[in-house]
Amino acid sequence: MYLRIRISKCPQNDCSEPTPIFVPGFISKIQIALFVIGLIIVLGIGYFIVVKRNEPDIKAMSPYCCLYILGGCLLGTIGVLTQGLSTSDAVCHANAVLPAIAFGMIFSMILAKAIRIFLIFGYAKIARSRLLKDDFLIACCSIIIIVEGVFADRFLDVSEIEPALLSFEGTTDTVWDCAASPENADTANRLFGGLIGFNAIILALCIVMGLLTRKASEKFDESKKVSVVVAISTLFVVLDLGINFGIPQNTQTMYSVRGLFDSITIFIISTSTPVILFSKAFGWDNKKQQGNMSHNTSDIHSSHTDQHDGLVRTFMFHTGLKLNRPTSLWKSAVFMVMPDLDMLIILSEGNNGTYTFSQSNIKIQEKTTKAAKSRTEECIEFLLGSAKTSYLVEFPHKEKMDEFRSLRSQAGMKKAEHPASSGPVV
Repeated sequence: MYLRIRISKCPQNDCSEPTPIFVPGFISKIQIALFVIGLIIVLGIGYFIVVKRNEPDIKAMSPYCCLYILGGCLLGTIGVLTQGLSTSDAVCHANAVLPAIAFGMIFSMILAKAIRIFLIFGYAKIARSRLLKDDFLIACCSIIIIVEGVFADRFLDVSEIEPALLSFEGTTDTVWDCAASPENADTANRLFGGLIGFNAIILALCIVMGLLTRKASEKFDESKKVSVVVAISTLFVVLDLGINFGIPQNTQTMYSVRGLFDSITIFIISTSTPVILFSKAFGWDNKKQQGNMSHNTSDIHSSHTDQHDGLVRTFMFHTGLKLNRPTSLWKSAVFMVMPDLDMLIILSEGNNGTYTFSQSNIKIQEKTTKAAKSRTEECIEFLLGSAKTSYLVEFPHKEKMDEFRSLRSQAGMKKAEHPASSGPVV
């Protein structure tokens, strides 16, 4: 995404005539076309996110974070347009700063969302704190893009990159380009290498988090696309760097090819990223949408007097779960309570099981510290099974805990009323 700034040409070698806004020639026409196409794609996806922001699959992706990524894609498409503008100080800065900020907005947010999914799926207590809310992620990513933008701007100033008239060996062709003076060429290369290195770290972290979250819940299927987006982006950035530094620019044709590939690289990253990440949520991949613990309702038709005959009430609780031991770690868990069958099903990594609900025992964990009292989460000690294995269960708020305790009390009363009907669940 960080590109050698090799843009625009002046139609007259001495620039005695007024310089047009866009560089004459087919290259700038292609860049304008790419900008228009990219703008339609990015704004179209943004429109769908805003309109469908309350739908479960879109809400699961955090619409504000998605719009933040789209903001970076929009800046990237604008960067394609500035590649076709005639050379000036403003254009030189735009072609350095816009891609830098766009890259930072896109991939820092992708990384932040992947980290949040990893924490939620692995159940870390920090996943329920304010530190992983949308506004906090946006604030952190904004710090990164400020660093990116300032670094890119200083890169131009320190290297003294400015419009300069360049010529090609063996020809009379000349072009206006943004270039560093010969004595500052090494400085420019070092700073440019720093930009590349910083963003290579972000890309590498995105790949790592994409792998760590690849088995996350289907509702977070977006995380599985991170590796694909990063792979495509890395491929084109590497190709672009190879063309920029590996192909001699001794002819105007090769100069134009390099400038065009710069624009194509920015265009592909800015358009493929949202299409790949968000396509499934919009149903564009023609696959059946399945969210985490999704519930589909349908009309019940029965010839019996009681239309609900054979149906079992199920209450679902999303909790944290760990063995009541100092060395145990918290994990995400789903408690499925079926009071009509006196059954409790626990779905959690390493702790799956089916239990007789009325045989469990509950003890509320009192909050003794100021920090604990300020939190909404409520915790209970839960004894399960014939061995009365002790677990700690954390509910997101008191209402859910009270609902769970109420169901347990009802199950105990039913067992007392019908002692012969209760038995161990196999």
